[in-house]
Amino acid sequence: MASHSTGLPERTHPLLWTIGLLAIVGILGWWFSHWFAQGAAHTRGKTIMLAPPSVPPVDHAALIADKSQAVIDRGEVLYAGTCASCHGATGAEDPTGVRPRNFRTDAFLNPNGAGPYGLYTVLENGFLRMPAQTAYRAEDKYAIVHYLREMIIKPANTANYVEKDADAIAQKIPKPGEGGGDAPKIPPPQRPIAVPVLPLMAAVTADSGADAAAADAWVMTAAPANDPILAPLVDRRGTGALVGLYRAAKSGDAKQVRALLTRRDSALYLPSVVVMSDGEVAALVQRLAPARSVEAAPEKPAKVVPAQPAKVVPAQPAKTGVK
Repeated sequence: MASHSTGLPERTHPLLWTIGLLAIVGILGWWFSHWFAQGAAHTRGKTIMLAPPSVPPVDHAALIADKSQAVIDRGEVLYAGTCASCHGATGAEDPTGVRPRNFRTDAFLNPNGAGPYGLYTVLENGFLRMPAQTAYRAEDKYAIVHYLREMIIKPANTANYVEKDADAIAQKIPKPGEGGGDAPKIPPPQRPIAVPVLPLMAAVTADSGADAAAADAWVMTAAPANDPILAPLVDRRGTGALVGLYRAAKSGDAKQVRALLTRRDSALYLPSVVVMSDGEVAALVQRLAPARSVEAAPEKPAKVVPAQPAKVVPAQPAKTGVK
């Protein structure tokens, strides 16, 4: 005879399992989106530095000296693709109607002259109506300079051709690794702070800390708990907004006091002050002004009284009674 289990049969409900799984997925999705938003808000506005490409330092002296045919040929290609649109294919035409430099006849107005580095600075920084050629590397700019000087200026404009840069200009040529426009840029927030600025920053921080402590002490006197208008200001202790109000009240600036207490975007917004007249606000400032006395007065050094030397009385000889 077969035996039968006397226990209750197992029961399951697929709908309940589905609801439970969906609830877990929903909670995990909310958790992820919440903390993702927190991280995005924390890093918003910050500059993220990517690893800069490996760019070798610019050796201006070597690039100036290299006038090889390969360099001049490359300069010719670059000149035709960029410079010829204004200066013409031969350096003399004016195809756009704009009066550019005629390399075959004109003198050079560039204050750095017509030497290799002088013309390089025009490509690097621009000059007058000519924009800087930021898309080109230093090697490309010098290739254009060598083609222009050796193939156009030297044969056609001999009077304005110079073999090298003037001594004063040559002294400006950066040494290898000193920049020259190709070094990676550091965003301002990540630039190191100059050492002379540190004492100034320390002084500003100390001054701000003193004002914050004075403002906290001031508001306890200026806004007692039983004052229906100013009592809420006590809850703003430790905030920059309260320090601003303290400074405005200290200087008697009624306009600034009113602005801090009536602007809806202010942390010190008091609706009861919004309906006050100018006279009432002035009276309110007067109520706040006496609180300036809570600032700790500098301690006066204790008066040091020099010790008086002890008076020495000479001993009298003892009387023996013998005459």
